Amino acid sequence: MIELLLGITLFVLIFSHVMTAFAPTATDYQRIVRGYSFAITIANWYINRQEGLIFYHGHLPASELGLQRDITALIQQHFPNLPKELPKAKALVNQAKVGDHLYQIEFILDWEAGSKRHQYKINRLKTAPGAL
Repeated sequence: MIELLLGITLFVLIFSHVMTAFAPTATDYQRIVRGYSFAITIANWYINRQEGLIFYHGHLPASELGLQRDITALIQQHFPNLPKELPKAKALVNQAKVGDHLYQIEFILDWEAGSKRHQYKINRLKTAPGAL
């Protein structure tokens, strides 16, 4: 009986050391997955916001069009936990009118996780009402 208890105790001690060796790797991957999930949520929120402007006003204002506009401050207003969830995040948008009633919206979110930079990018076309 003592040998069995000693064997179980040794197994638990060795197993706990092995698990702590792999735990930082697991938490890094969890942080990366959580970061991408948060980035997708932010991107969908912004694109839905822009599609709403197109739907209700029939167009995007000229001030919303242009190449590589930095909208990090706008994102931080609506997602105050952005610096905590996505350290050193930078949100860029490129919106253009590509036809009479067609807009292209490209959203890019860069952030740092650990020692690596990550990026989520989505591109969507939206037609204005009355285009068909």
